[in-house]
Amino acid sequence: MLKVRFQFQGRDYDIDVLRIAREHCLSQKKHEFKKSFGHYSFHYVQHGYGTLIVNGKKVSLSKGNAFLVCPEGEFEYYPDPLTPWTYYWIDLSGEGLGEIFTRCGFTEEKPYLFFGGETERLIDCLKHLVEGYSGGEVHSLACAGYVILLLSELMQKCNKFRLNDVRDSARFKIFRDILIFIDNNHRLTYSLDELCEMMNVTKTQLISMFNDYAGMTPVNYINRYRISLACVMLLETELDIKTIANMVGYDDVKYFTRVFTKWKGMSPRDYRNTVENENPYLWLKEKNIDFR
Repeated sequence: MLKVRFQFQGRDYDIDVLRIAREHCLSQKKHEFKKSFGHYSFHYVQHGYGTLIVNGKKVSLSKGNAFLVCPEGEFEYYPDPLTPWTYYWIDLSGEGLGEIFTRCGFTEEKPYLFFGGETERLIDCLKHLVEGYSGGEVHSLACAGYVILLLSELMQKCNKFRLNDVRDSARFKIFRDILIFIDNNHRLTYSLDELCEMMNVTKTQLISMFNDYAGMTPVNYINRYRISLACVMLLETELDIKTIANMVGYDDVKYFTRVFTKWKGMSPRDYRNTVENENPYLWLKEKNIDFR
């Protein structure tokens, strides 16, 4: 166990770091169930997909998401069977820790966040924590520092998304993070309301950003982006059309074909048989919104 002591806004905090690890979950891994288990467990998803269920509410998470398992409440989480997630996790306890995590943006109703593309410092902190946690006294001192840096980074990212009156550059960064989220979750089904909740924006703000920066509605962007992904698979793989449809977020292959034909002017089969050297992402580059 690692003890971390620091002062923040005139208050002293004593935090116990119980365990730290990076885990690549197997697709058949059993579901994790947590109910009133006495400490906090912070998770950051580095790769893949998974599901979190909080007090009966199910949320799909992926790369760039973080979630917090709290001492109170009922939590269940498990990896996606096709692309299981890899995450860093830290178990912590200590008086006042709940207040710290609230400042980081986690709440009882929504103990999960999406941090977008600017996560290098966050991952760097987690990486150093995993590497140094089992080391000697010097490593323990470094780990204590990285725990404080991690909490500081989480607070800064939370404050970024809570700004109500931001400059246009900050607004564009939020839009960029939304596009990254769509890319990371291209095969998952979610409503615009769920997208807004995950990204901490209103539907009016979401529609306005897509109109200003992409020149289209969010729904049209999502469909066109998924079709671009499908085009790459049609050109570069021998996967059947139904499999490709499922991989880019369409459960109904007939609906996928209709959407594909709307954007490409031909069916997926005709596209595969006739197109050779197209860049399916050219429209993103032309709009200067290619953040893949």
